[in-house]
Amino acid sequence: SAASDVYKRQRLVGDIPTLVRGITLAMPCVGLDALTAALTELRWPGPYMIKYAFDTDPDLALPLWRLHGPPVAGTVFKIGATGNILEEDISQWDRVDGICAGPPCPPYSMIGTRRGNDDPRAAVHARVTDVLVDQGWKHSFFS
Repeated sequence: SAASDVYKRQRLVGDIPTLVRGITLAMPCVGLDALTAALTELRWPGPYMIKYAFDTDPDLALPLWRLHGPPVAGTVFKIGATGNILEEDISQWDRVDGICAGPPCPPYSMIGTRRGNDDPRAAVHARVTDVLVDQGWKHSFFS
């Protein structure tokens, strides 16, 4: 029932600790930003900032700008021609609290080429793994 769903959501959000400061996130393949949609749906109680966001699809710029507003000082938000995570020096990134990235689907999924590592887009998967390792040394979590 709808009342039960509201109770479950309130219970879940109630279990999330209140943060003294906002959390910072990296999204190496931001896409349409499902994380922000999820945090909004959960009514996330604390502030957060996307510190690093990359995607090569220029058509994402307008929807992401509408969702987040213009980039603010201290953020790296590269969409379109400048959004290639393969060209980014991730070792220079500051520590973030969390990393949100799904594996790139086309090289592996049933709807893609299913050529795995033989697909050039598989390099993005390896790069996201590099981000996880680099940030892991900086004590981040990932999802």
